[in-house]
Amino acid sequence: MRRGDTIELTLTGLAFGGDSLGRADDGRVVFLAGGAPGDRVRVRLDELKPRFARGTLLEVIAAGPARVTPRCPLVGSCGGCQWQEVSLDEQRAAKQAVVERALGRLGAAVAPIVAATGSFGYRSRARMTRGAHGALGFQARRSHDVVDVPACPLLEPALDRALQLARRHLGAALPEGASVAGLVGRGGRVHLAIAGAPRLPEEALAALAAEEGVAGVVSEAGLFGEPAIDVGGEPGDDLVEGASADQGAPFLAAADGFAQASHQGNRALRALVAAEAARLLDGVAAPRVLELHAGDGNFTRDLARRAAQVVAVEGDRHAIARLPGNVAAALAAGGGSQLGAAAGATVEAVASSVEEACRRLIAAGERFDLVVLDPPRAGAAEVAHLLAALAPRVLYVSCDPMTLARDAATLAGAGLACRGATPLDLMPHTGHVEVVCVLARPEPLPGM
Repeated sequence: MRRGDTIELTLTGLAFGGDSLGRADDGRVVFLAGGAPGDRVRVRLDELKPRFARGTLLEVIAAGPARVTPRCPLVGSCGGCQWQEVSLDEQRAAKQAVVERALGRLGAAVAPIVAATGSFGYRSRARMTRGAHGALGFQARRSHDVVDVPACPLLEPALDRALQLARRHLGAALPEGASVAGLVGRGGRVHLAIAGAPRLPEEALAALAAEEGVAGVVSEAGLFGEPAIDVGGEPGDDLVEGASADQGAPFLAAADGFAQASHQGNRALRALVAAEAARLLDGVAAPRVLELHAGDGNFTRDLARRAAQVVAVEGDRHAIARLPGNVAAALAAGGGSQLGAAAGATVEAVASSVEEACRRLIAAGERFDLVVLDPPRAGAAEVAHLLAALAPRVLYVSCDPMTLARDAATLAGAGLACRGATPLDLMPHTGHVEVVCVLARPEPLPGM
């Protein structure tokens, strides 16, 4: 085979990152964008390596059983989602397999994947980029080119509308490379954050912020409207022991900070993290918890109900400033718990990088009963080797199974073995999979 050749093959699976794959006659795995398992396809070879190749899908000769009709007309050009032409069952089976392969060599038992959201209209957070020729949308697959997206079926309608209002008001004033992020709050109000555009006209920003359904606009030109939005507690937010403890409690977050892609998915993730934390702390008197990458307090509000003390570390100064109020509101709405506010739980918010905080805590001789961390996609290589000195149990929330496997191997070398993991499908039609992983010393854990 040579670069530029056209071959036929049958697609056999989906790969981490969003490609589909099949095997060429010479045994090499061929990766390509588009396609569904079982499809017979014609492919142009673009890149050849000794053990694999990359290609471009030219034609679906015969559709396989996993192929479905995509809802969006931009499938094939927009890189915002990769698997709309694949059935949800097949998508989730692929994500399950990715996690099992990543953690398998560590001996981890992987639970069945949790289907955490609906398939469309689920995204409550998104970021669009300004491209050439007035495009506002998402990048194309494996490219920096921006595909213009006048509507996206994955977004909540309120978010879709707010992003298009930004297009209408700011128009050509948005320079190429600028981004517009949106986050849906309580009642469908949307907070917008604009980056990479320092000279936007203030009258246009003010007009955008005054639109119905837009709560506020943050940009380098200033703040118009609210600096953050109440994403709140909703029925079912706190699922521990069947209670809805922070129902109705305000929870402030901003579009230029970190939040999960959907509120529905975040509820499922919170419930799982809270349940695992409760299990790991069962029987521990006055437990102390260290939370790293705490953000606005998304998990902190649940951990504070189960611990005597939570030390929450976050490097984003705006997020860590919001955290104490968010946690206090949730505890007040929930009335506390035996391990939380009723027992006099304290929450210490630490504005610091996680590495600096961990090294300070180790130097001070501090010990905790549990470390909870939710690092970015790059993982936690800078602190993974330090965690065993801080606690005998770690609850690791990951958005990348490969960096999770790397860090879990480091923790295993320090005596904290991978005791189990649960994947969650928080972003259907994409290759993204979230994983909640338990690591602990060899002694028996509660419920295991």
